[in-house]
Formats: sequence, C-alpha cells, structure tokens
Amino acid sequence: MGCGDEKLSKYLTQTFMAHCSAMICQQVTLSGDAEWPKVADAVIEAFNPFWEFVAGPLHAGTFGPNTLDNTFGPQVQFLSIPPDLKPNRPPSDGLQFFGMVKVSGTDEVMTVSLHNLRGEKLYSIDLNPEVS
Repeated sequence: MGCGDEKLSKYLTQTFMAHCSAMICQQVTLSGDAEWPKVADAVIEAFNPFWEFVAGPLHAGTFGPNTLDNTFGPQVQFLSIPPDLKPNRPPSDGLQFFGMVKVSGTDEVMTVSLHNLRGEKLYSIDLNPEVS
C-alpha cells in the first residue's frame, strides 16, 4: 500500500486515535483555525466520545461549510452559516465569530459558547466531567 492509500490512512488514524482514547479521557482541544463556527460530536466503537468546537479567526474571510469528514462518525450540533454561503465573505458582512470556554471551580462543568461579533450567544453547551 502506498502512502496515499485512503483505506490505510483511515485505518492508521482510527487505530492511533482508539489507542489514545483508551488512555486519555476528558481532553479538550480548542481550534481557532476555521472561517465559520461549528460544533460536532463524534462517537465510534471503542472510542471515548469527543467534541470539536471551531470558531474564528476574526480577521479572515468567512468560508464553508466544507463536506463533513465521517472518519469518526461526527454529528453537526450547530452551524452558524447557511450551507449555500458565497465563499470568502469579508469581515464587513458581519459573519465573524468567536468562542468562549468557562470551567466552574466548584463542579468542574465546562461551558463552551459561540458568539457573533456583537457578543450575542449563538450556541452554548455544558459538558460535565467524567467521574471515575
């Protein structure tokens, strides 16, 4: 199999992620490298479920949404832009977004929210910590 073999790539990715998932729980990864906010959750066999929150950057054109990669069985929970949005919308169109994360010091609940430029909350979810 060559390096560009899609089946091999998918197998290696899933194997690596399943191995990591068995050892790592409650990991949070935040990314600001997309041009539209979205929220997806993913569940696949032998995997701890995980969330992906994407927002920003505030200074770039707005693109997307791209086709969802089904490698990990994601489900889109929130999408801020229409599916037929003309690409590379300038910041002056008002389609810039940012996210916030707050972790409670008392119960360790993590609240993630996505906002528009006016600061209006567009989406929010509370994620409870796993108790072992």
